[in-house]
Order: sequence, then structure tokens, then C-alpha cells
Amino acid sequence: MTRPSGVGCGVKVVSVGDDVTVMRGVGSFDVRHGTTLAARVLARLLGLPAAGVGVPTRLVVTRTRGVERWHRTFAGRDFVTEQRRTASGLMAERAGAFELLFRLDERGGVLRYRQVGFAFRLGPLRILLPRWMSPRVVARERASAAEIVITLRDFVV
Repeated sequence: MTRPSGVGCGVKVVSVGDDVTVMRGVGSFDVRHGTTLAARVLARLLGLPAAGVGVPTRLVVTRTRGVERWHRTFAGRDFVTEQRRTASGLMAERAGAFELLFRLDERGGVLRYRQVGFAFRLGPLRILLPRWMSPRVVARERASAAEIVITLRDFVV
């Protein structure tokens, strides 16, 4: 299993243009990997960070024309994904050829990411994979006037 369990990451909006928003943050994560061959292969295919405790993490989110590019750096190693809304209203986060699908739920100022799917992408083709093959993600965001706090509780492969 791969489990970045974060203490959270405070993200500050540092620049707003006509159609571009940039947010930056720092934090740390504990990253553990599974020992099964399937877990190791999936972690490698997804480009997940190396295992470690208190891994220094930097996040830069760039929002342009409805697409957010999340550039995370774990102890100097980059992990970049893109997030966008699907036609069905889900939020899709793509890492290489893989895509996680979330239904977003906002309650009391907290945005929760409820994972509803995992897919292999080849251009516009989306092949939904069975739940047993899917990593599991539990995450939320809380925003205030000064910052956005992102907490990733579990990412299990």
C-alpha cells in the first residue's frame, strides 16, 4: 500500500491574472509502500513518491481556463497531475495514463473528495477499471480568506 498521510498543506494564492491563478504551499507527508508486486507496479506506473517519514512536500497549483495543474514535489521528486470537471460533473484527476474520478461534496466550508472511479486513459478513450484495482483516496480542502488547507488522509494502493 502507498499511504501519503499528510499533516496538511497550507496553500496561499500568490498571483491572480485575467485567466490564471497560482497557489503555493509546503508541508510534509509520511509515505509507505506496499510489499506486493501489484502495489509496487501500480505505484511505479502512477509515479508516486519514494517511501519516507516526514517527506518534505511542496505544492504549486496553476489554474488556467478551468484546468488545474497540481505540481507536487516530494523530497525533490516531481509528481504532476491535472484536474478538470467532466461533462457529468465529476472531478477527474489525471496522472499519466491513469485517472481518478471524484464527486465533490461541500459541507460547512469543507470540500470533500469522494472517489467514485478509476480509469485508464488513452487519448479521449476512458476505460473504467474495477474497484479492486483502484487506489483509494480520502481527501478534503478547507478555505479561509488567507489560505486553503489541503489534507490527504489516505492514498492506498
